[in-house]
Amino acid sequence: MIIGAFSDSHAHAEKRVSDIGLSDKEWKSEILEAYTTCDILYGLGDLVDPVQSKWYSDSSRQKALHNTFKKYHDTFEITAIKGNQFVWIQGNHDAWEDGRPKRIIFETERRSKILLEHGVHDYMCKNWPNLVDFLAWISGWLERIVSPAIETDSKKWVRKLLGIELLGNWKQIRYLKELIDEDDSIEVGIFGHTHKAQIVKFMYKNKPRIYINVGFFNAKQRLITYFDTETYKIAQSHNNAFDYTNFTKKLKYGDVILTGNKSDFISASMKFFTASKFSHSMVYVGKGKVIESTGETGVSVNPLHTYLEGNHAIKVKRLHNRSKVKLFVKNMLKHVGARYGWFQIVGDFFIYGIERLLNWFFGTKFNLHKKVNLDCDPEVPVCSELIVTSLNETYGCDKADATSSPQTIDEMNMFYDILVA
Repeated sequence: MIIGAFSDSHAHAEKRVSDIGLSDKEWKSEILEAYTTCDILYGLGDLVDPVQSKWYSDSSRQKALHNTFKKYHDTFEITAIKGNQFVWIQGNHDAWEDGRPKRIIFETERRSKILLEHGVHDYMCKNWPNLVDFLAWISGWLERIVSPAIETDSKKWVRKLLGIELLGNWKQIRYLKELIDEDDSIEVGIFGHTHKAQIVKFMYKNKPRIYINVGFFNAKQRLITYFDTETYKIAQSHNNAFDYTNFTKKLKYGDVILTGNKSDFISASMKFFTASKFSHSMVYVGKGKVIESTGETGVSVNPLHTYLEGNHAIKVKRLHNRSKVKLFVKNMLKHVGARYGWFQIVGDFFIYGIERLLNWFFGTKFNLHKKVNLDCDPEVPVCSELIVTSLNETYGCDKADATSSPQTIDEMNMFYDILVA
């Protein structure tokens, strides 16, 4: 069976920045074409947007809803006629009717399960839904004020201002894993809400899983994802996809792996202060394992798979001089058992924090971490200092500053990039 899914068209009767940008005839044509491609078409929420009505009241929203259905009469008529082929799942902007399902889980021909829902799992929407509802209404008024004053090509910054591009997919991936913990037969999760189309294949609990976000359906993108429930083949009109299930096959002994955990406060802080996409670094030592320095285990050899579950940004770098790899890894391994350098990481935070403040205040680039060296103690290293110390031992000279970060390693010319996810 082929299923189709789209989300977040945010249609309303007024012409504003976030409007779907399609006429009734054009949208109807897209839906009819989808019907010919799939057996069931799912609308994953926020297809209409009565939340951004003119006034903050139920009557105003009902009026806005009525006007939207009137504007797109033919489109919604065919979704009603094709009721057995079209399923409308409730979102957070169109949650006016309790009869619409909030989540659908069904079993496939492979005896596994597929989950479909809008995917409201960002912190504010979960904990302060009424506040988010009010802010959505305010954003509607901001659009009314701003939209007439700007050209079409300049509207992207307005969308950023209104928060459309500020939501991430990693929270949905974490939520999917929580559901898998409850029901191991769930293998595929299909979501909307974030407006960021993405496909992530990852291993979890020794099984391959698939996360899909269908993105933002409007005049420019018109994203509809098609999924074969028997073969698990995915058709989606974008290239933002990554397969973590085959990640280790692309690695070689001694590769440096930079990661950034999207769900961790310390990781986010480190990325902010070092102006980097990454907050942690490690070295691959074969057989699915890495050597790293962490606050939990100190310097140790650990499984790599915990970084391949969809919520880490990853970059792999490889030494140009392959003759140095074995010695480099040997120098890394002799530090196994060392404690984590908590004093070093506090010092790094301080130095990079001052550097970031100076760069912001004076509008220039201060490389303070290169001028203020904390003299890393090799007996208690943090992740990047462990790698830098081992490199200096391998080459017999100072190839990098002891006060280093994953960003510093990323900028070293002794490496070249292999893979970015």
